[in-house]
Amino acid sequence: MPTTNPMPDIGALPKSLEFDRLGRLVVSASGRKHRLPVVQLADGRLSTVSALIRSRDAHVVVAPHVTAAAKAKLESAGWGWLETNGNAHIEMDGVLIHIEKPADETARRPGALIVPPQGERVIRHLLDNYPSAQRFSEIARLTRLDKGYTSRILTRLRATGLVTYRRNQPVEVPYPAELFELWQTIPTRVLESDWYFSNPSSVQRLASQLRDHAGRGRLAFTGSYGASVLVPHMEPERIECYVSDIRIARRIATAIGGERAARGSNVTMIVHRDPGILSIGLAQRADRPVVSVSQVYRDAMRRGRGREREAANELRRQLLKW
Repeated sequence: MPTTNPMPDIGALPKSLEFDRLGRLVVSASGRKHRLPVVQLADGRLSTVSALIRSRDAHVVVAPHVTAAAKAKLESAGWGWLETNGNAHIEMDGVLIHIEKPADETARRPGALIVPPQGERVIRHLLDNYPSAQRFSEIARLTRLDKGYTSRILTRLRATGLVTYRRNQPVEVPYPAELFELWQTIPTRVLESDWYFSNPSSVQRLASQLRDHAGRGRLAFTGSYGASVLVPHMEPERIECYVSDIRIARRIATAIGGERAARGSNVTMIVHRDPGILSIGLAQRADRPVVSVSQVYRDAMRRGRGREREAANELRRQLLKW
Protein backbone atom coordinates (compact mmCIF):
# COMPACT_ATOMS: atom_id res chain seq x y z
CA MET A 1 0.00 0.00 0.00
CA PRO A 2 1.22 3.57 -0.68
CA THR A 3 2.45 5.55 2.32
CA THR A 4 2.53 9.29 2.95
CA ASN A 5 5.72 9.70 4.98
CA PRO A 6 7.01 13.07 3.65
CA MET A 7 10.69 12.09 3.96
CA PRO A 8 11.56 8.76 2.34
CA ASP A 9 14.55 6.96 3.85
CA ILE A 10 17.06 6.72 1.01
CA GLY A 11 20.52 5.36 1.73
CA ALA A 12 22.54 7.45 -0.76
CA LEU A 13 20.93 10.03 -3.02
CA PRO A 14 23.01 11.52 -5.85
CA LYS A 15 23.69 15.25 -5.60
CA SER A 16 21.09 16.10 -8.23
CA LEU A 17 18.25 14.60 -6.16
CA GLU A 18 16.72 15.61 -2.83
CA PHE A 19 13.35 15.67 -1.09
CA ASP A 20 11.58 18.82 0.00
CA ARG A 21 9.51 19.24 3.17
CA LEU A 22 6.37 18.13 1.31
CA GLY A 23 7.99 14.86 0.31
CA ARG A 24 8.34 15.78 -3.36
CA LEU A 25 11.44 14.69 -5.25
CA VAL A 26 13.47 17.74 -6.30
CA VAL A 27 15.61 17.13 -9.38
CA SER A 28 18.29 19.71 -10.21
CA ALA A 29 19.10 19.78 -13.92
CA SER A 30 20.29 22.48 -16.35
CA GLY A 31 20.06 25.19 -13.70
CA ARG A 32 16.42 24.37 -12.91
CA LYS A 33 14.68 22.51 -10.13
CA HIS A 34 11.88 20.10 -10.99
CA ARG A 35 9.54 19.03 -8.17
CA LEU A 36 7.99 15.65 -8.84
CA PRO A 37 5.22 13.95 -6.84
CA VAL A 38 6.23 10.77 -5.02
CA VAL A 39 4.36 7.67 -3.91
CA GLN A 40 6.09 5.36 -1.42
CA LEU A 41 5.59 1.59 -1.48
CA ALA A 42 6.70 -1.17 0.84
CA ASP A 43 7.36 -3.25 -2.26
CA GLY A 44 7.53 -2.52 -5.98
CA ARG A 45 5.78 -5.49 -7.58
CA LEU A 46 4.10 -5.45 -10.97
CA SER A 47 0.61 -5.94 -9.50
CA THR A 48 1.05 -2.98 -7.13
CA VAL A 49 2.42 -0.50 -9.66
CA SER A 50 -0.12 -1.53 -12.32
CA ALA A 51 -2.95 -0.59 -9.97
CA LEU A 52 -1.28 2.73 -9.16
CA ILE A 53 -0.76 3.66 -12.81
CA ARG A 54 -4.46 3.13 -13.50
CA SER A 55 -5.52 5.36 -10.60
CA ARG A 56 -3.08 8.32 -10.61
CA ASP A 57 -1.17 10.73 -12.76
CA ALA A 58 2.54 10.14 -13.23
CA HIS A 59 4.56 9.94 -9.99
CA VAL A 60 7.96 8.69 -8.90
CA VAL A 61 7.62 5.36 -7.07
CA VAL A 62 9.97 4.99 -4.10
CA ALA A 63 10.42 1.45 -2.75
CA PRO A 64 13.12 -0.74 -1.18
CA HIS A 65 13.13 -2.84 -4.36
CA VAL A 66 11.30 -2.49 -7.69
CA THR A 67 11.11 -5.66 -9.75
CA ALA A 68 12.30 -5.69 -13.36
CA ALA A 69 8.75 -6.18 -14.67
CA ALA A 70 7.48 -3.29 -12.54
CA LYS A 71 10.31 -1.02 -13.74
CA ALA A 72 9.43 -1.71 -17.37
CA LYS A 73 5.76 -0.98 -16.67
CA LEU A 74 6.54 2.29 -14.88
CA GLU A 75 8.92 3.52 -17.56
CA SER A 76 6.52 2.74 -20.41
CA ALA A 77 3.78 4.67 -18.58
CA GLY A 78 6.00 7.74 -18.09
CA TRP A 79 6.49 7.16 -14.36
CA GLY A 80 9.82 7.19 -12.52
CA TRP A 81 11.20 4.85 -9.87
CA LEU A 82 13.72 5.19 -7.07
CA GLU A 83 15.01 2.33 -4.92
CA THR A 84 16.17 3.04 -1.40
CA ASN A 85 19.72 1.93 -2.26
CA GLY A 86 19.95 4.85 -4.72
CA ASN A 87 19.13 3.12 -8.03
CA ALA A 88 16.76 5.28 -10.07
CA HIS A 89 15.12 5.97 -13.41
CA ILE A 90 13.39 9.33 -13.79
CA GLU A 91 12.24 10.55 -17.19
CA MET A 92 9.65 13.33 -16.97
CA ASP A 93 9.39 17.10 -17.35
CA GLY A 94 12.44 17.17 -19.61
CA VAL A 95 14.55 15.26 -17.06
CA LEU A 96 16.38 11.99 -17.71
CA ILE A 97 18.27 10.30 -14.88
CA HIS A 98 19.23 6.65 -14.79
CA ILE A 99 21.34 5.17 -11.98
CA GLU A 100 22.00 1.46 -11.63
CA LYS A 101 24.69 0.33 -9.24
CA PRO A 102 26.39 -3.07 -9.64
CA ALA A 103 24.97 -5.74 -7.36
CA ASP A 104 26.89 -6.37 -4.16
CA GLU A 105 26.38 -10.00 -3.13
CA THR A 106 27.94 -9.41 0.27
CA ALA A 107 25.22 -6.95 1.29
CA ARG A 108 21.56 -7.78 1.66
CA ARG A 109 19.50 -5.57 -0.61
CA PRO A 110 16.69 -3.58 1.01
CA GLY A 111 13.49 -5.51 0.47
CA ALA A 112 15.37 -8.79 0.04
CA LEU A 113 13.58 -12.01 0.79
CA ILE A 114 14.75 -13.64 4.05
CA VAL A 115 14.42 -17.42 3.88
CA PRO A 116 16.65 -20.04 5.57
CA PRO A 117 18.72 -22.27 3.26
CA GLN A 118 16.35 -25.24 3.56
CA GLY A 119 13.42 -22.92 2.91
CA GLU A 120 14.77 -22.33 -0.59
CA ARG A 121 13.57 -25.86 -1.40
CA VAL A 122 10.03 -24.48 -1.41
CA ILE A 123 10.94 -21.67 -3.83
CA ARG A 124 12.72 -24.05 -6.18
CA HIS A 125 9.79 -26.46 -6.08
CA LEU A 126 7.24 -23.75 -6.86
CA LEU A 127 9.27 -22.42 -9.79
CA ASP A 128 10.17 -25.85 -11.17
CA ASN A 129 6.55 -26.96 -11.19
CA TYR A 130 4.80 -23.75 -12.28
CA PRO A 131 1.98 -23.42 -13.32
CA SER A 132 0.73 -26.48 -11.41
CA ALA A 133 -0.72 -25.69 -7.99
CA GLN A 134 -0.32 -28.11 -5.07
CA ARG A 135 -1.53 -28.16 -1.49
CA PHE A 136 1.04 -27.30 1.13
CA SER A 137 1.07 -30.86 2.50
CA GLU A 138 2.14 -32.15 -0.91
CA ILE A 139 4.84 -29.47 -1.13
CA ALA A 140 6.08 -30.50 2.32
CA ARG A 141 6.28 -34.14 1.23
CA LEU A 142 8.10 -33.44 -2.02
CA THR A 143 10.60 -31.04 -0.42
CA ARG A 144 11.12 -33.37 2.59
CA LEU A 145 10.28 -30.65 5.08
CA ASP A 146 7.90 -31.02 8.01
CA LYS A 147 4.50 -29.41 7.62
CA GLY A 148 5.07 -26.75 10.28
CA TYR A 149 8.31 -25.58 8.67
CA THR A 150 6.73 -25.59 5.19
CA SER A 151 3.77 -23.59 6.45
CA ARG A 152 6.09 -20.97 7.96
CA ILE A 153 8.03 -20.60 4.70
CA LEU A 154 4.84 -20.31 2.65
CA THR A 155 3.49 -17.72 5.09
CA ARG A 156 6.68 -15.71 4.62
CA LEU A 157 6.37 -15.98 0.84
CA ARG A 158 2.73 -14.99 1.01
CA ALA A 159 3.77 -11.78 2.76
CA THR A 160 5.63 -10.79 -0.43
CA GLY A 161 2.38 -10.98 -2.39
CA LEU A 162 4.01 -13.34 -4.89
CA VAL A 163 2.45 -16.50 -3.50
CA THR A 164 -1.20 -17.09 -2.60
CA TYR A 165 -1.72 -19.58 0.20
CA ARG A 166 -5.03 -20.21 1.97
CA ARG A 167 -6.10 -23.04 4.23
CA ASN A 168 -7.28 -26.13 2.33
CA GLN A 169 -6.52 -24.44 -1.01
CA PRO A 170 -3.66 -25.11 -3.46
CA VAL A 171 -0.62 -22.83 -3.29
CA GLU A 172 -0.42 -20.65 -6.39
CA VAL A 173 2.29 -18.36 -7.79
CA PRO A 174 0.67 -15.48 -9.70
CA TYR A 175 4.01 -13.78 -10.53
CA PRO A 176 6.71 -16.47 -10.93
CA ALA A 177 9.25 -14.23 -12.69
CA GLU A 178 9.06 -11.74 -9.83
CA LEU A 179 9.36 -14.55 -7.26
CA PHE A 180 12.52 -15.66 -9.07
CA GLU A 181 13.86 -12.11 -9.01
CA LEU A 182 13.16 -11.81 -5.29
CA TRP A 183 14.86 -15.17 -4.72
CA GLN A 184 17.94 -13.72 -6.40
CA THR A 185 18.15 -11.08 -3.65
CA ILE A 186 18.98 -13.87 -1.17
CA PRO A 187 22.77 -14.19 -0.87
CA THR A 188 24.08 -17.53 -2.10
CA ARG A 189 24.58 -19.89 0.85
CA VAL A 190 27.59 -21.69 -0.58
CA LEU A 191 31.27 -22.42 -0.15
CA GLU A 192 33.08 -22.51 -3.50
CA SER A 193 36.45 -23.85 -4.60
CA ASP A 194 37.99 -23.46 -8.06
CA TRP A 195 40.11 -26.22 -9.55
CA TYR A 196 42.12 -26.90 -12.68
CA PHE A 197 42.24 -30.40 -14.16
CA SER A 198 44.68 -30.88 -17.05
CA ASN A 199 43.36 -34.34 -18.01
CA PRO A 200 41.20 -35.45 -19.63
CA SER A 201 41.00 -32.67 -22.19
CA SER A 202 37.31 -33.28 -23.00
CA VAL A 203 34.85 -31.47 -20.74
CA GLN A 204 32.41 -34.38 -21.04
CA ARG A 205 35.03 -36.93 -19.99
CA LEU A 206 36.05 -34.71 -17.09
CA ALA A 207 32.40 -34.50 -15.98
CA SER A 208 32.17 -38.29 -16.04
CA GLN A 209 35.28 -38.61 -13.89
CA LEU A 210 33.99 -36.05 -11.41
CA ARG A 211 30.71 -37.96 -11.11
CA ASP A 212 32.38 -41.36 -10.75
CA HIS A 213 34.91 -40.29 -8.12
CA ALA A 214 32.33 -38.35 -6.07
CA GLY A 215 30.08 -41.37 -5.65
CA ARG A 216 26.34 -41.67 -5.88
CA GLY A 217 24.34 -38.83 -4.33
CA ARG A 218 27.35 -36.65 -3.61
CA LEU A 219 27.59 -34.54 -6.78
CA ALA A 220 25.15 -32.83 -9.15
CA PHE A 221 25.86 -30.41 -11.99
CA THR A 222 24.60 -26.85 -12.27
CA GLY A 223 25.25 -23.56 -14.06
CA SER A 224 26.08 -23.44 -17.76
CA TYR A 225 27.26 -27.05 -17.79
CA GLY A 226 24.07 -28.25 -16.10
CA ALA A 227 22.01 -26.23 -18.59
CA SER A 228 23.86 -27.89 -21.49
CA VAL A 229 23.08 -31.34 -20.06
CA LEU A 230 19.35 -30.63 -19.81
CA VAL A 231 19.04 -28.62 -23.02
CA PRO A 232 21.96 -29.12 -25.46
CA HIS A 233 22.62 -25.70 -26.95
CA MET A 234 26.37 -25.11 -26.81
CA GLU A 235 29.51 -26.97 -25.78
CA PRO A 236 30.47 -25.65 -22.34
CA GLU A 237 34.08 -24.81 -21.59
CA ARG A 238 33.94 -25.35 -17.84
CA ILE A 239 31.98 -27.28 -15.23
CA GLU A 240 30.08 -26.13 -12.15
CA CYS A 241 28.82 -28.74 -9.73
CA TYR A 242 27.48 -29.04 -6.19
CA VAL A 243 29.20 -31.56 -3.92
CA SER A 244 28.17 -32.82 -0.51
CA ASP A 245 31.13 -31.34 1.40
CA ILE A 246 34.61 -29.92 0.97
CA ARG A 247 36.20 -33.31 1.72
CA ILE A 248 34.56 -34.74 -1.38
CA ALA A 249 36.00 -31.87 -3.43
CA ARG A 250 39.48 -32.64 -2.12
CA ARG A 251 39.05 -36.37 -2.66
CA ILE A 252 38.01 -35.85 -6.28
CA ALA A 253 40.90 -33.50 -6.90
CA THR A 254 43.41 -35.95 -5.42
CA ALA A 255 42.02 -38.86 -7.45
CA ILE A 256 42.16 -37.20 -10.86
CA GLY A 257 45.02 -34.76 -10.48
CA GLY A 258 43.28 -31.47 -9.84
CA GLU A 259 44.96 -28.37 -8.45
CA ARG A 260 43.45 -25.37 -6.67
CA ALA A 261 43.40 -22.43 -9.05
CA ALA A 262 42.74 -18.77 -8.33
CA ARG A 263 42.64 -18.11 -12.10
CA GLY A 264 42.17 -20.26 -15.16
CA SER A 265 40.08 -22.94 -13.43
CA ASN A 266 37.91 -25.33 -15.43
CA VAL A 267 35.86 -26.72 -12.52
CA THR A 268 34.04 -24.98 -9.68
CA MET A 269 32.89 -27.27 -6.87
CA ILE A 270 30.21 -25.80 -4.62
CA VAL A 271 28.97 -26.83 -1.17
CA HIS A 272 25.46 -25.55 -0.35
CA ARG A 273 24.29 -25.06 3.23
CA ASP A 274 21.21 -27.11 2.34
CA PRO A 275 22.29 -30.70 1.55
CA GLY A 276 18.88 -31.21 -0.11
CA ILE A 277 20.27 -29.40 -3.16
CA LEU A 278 21.74 -32.80 -4.20
CA SER A 279 18.54 -34.84 -4.02
CA ILE A 280 15.36 -32.73 -4.13
CA GLY A 281 14.09 -31.80 -7.59
CA LEU A 282 17.09 -33.56 -9.15
CA ALA A 283 17.07 -34.23 -12.89
CA GLN A 284 18.99 -36.97 -14.67
CA ARG A 285 20.17 -36.93 -18.28
CA ALA A 286 22.56 -39.45 -19.81
CA ASP A 287 23.84 -40.52 -16.37
CA ARG A 288 24.52 -36.88 -15.46
CA PRO A 289 22.78 -35.78 -12.23
CA VAL A 290 21.64 -32.15 -12.43
CA VAL A 291 20.15 -30.01 -9.64
CA SER A 292 16.71 -28.36 -9.77
CA VAL A 293 16.03 -26.65 -13.11
CA SER A 294 15.34 -23.28 -11.49
CA GLN A 295 18.60 -23.58 -9.50
CA VAL A 296 20.52 -24.39 -12.70
CA TYR A 297 18.97 -21.34 -14.35
CA ARG A 298 19.78 -19.11 -11.36
CA ASP A 299 23.40 -20.28 -11.24
CA ALA A 300 23.87 -20.02 -14.99
CA MET A 301 22.55 -16.45 -15.05
CA ARG A 302 24.70 -15.48 -12.05
CA ARG A 303 27.92 -16.94 -13.42
CA GLY A 304 27.39 -16.93 -17.16
CA ARG A 305 28.51 -14.43 -19.75
CA GLY A 306 27.62 -14.03 -23.41
CA ARG A 307 26.70 -17.37 -24.97
CA GLU A 308 26.48 -19.00 -21.53
CA ARG A 309 23.56 -16.72 -20.70
CA GLU A 310 22.07 -17.54 -24.08
CA ALA A 311 22.19 -21.21 -23.07
CA ALA A 312 20.55 -20.35 -19.74
CA ASN A 313 17.71 -18.56 -21.49
CA GLU A 314 17.23 -21.54 -23.80
CA LEU A 315 16.90 -23.74 -20.71
CA ARG A 316 14.24 -21.42 -19.33
CA ARG A 317 12.37 -21.31 -22.66
CA GLN A 318 12.21 -25.08 -22.97
CA LEU A 319 11.84 -26.32 -19.40
CA LEU A 320 10.46 -23.50 -17.26
CA LYS A 321 6.93 -22.28 -17.88
CA TRP A 322 7.33 -18.68 -16.73
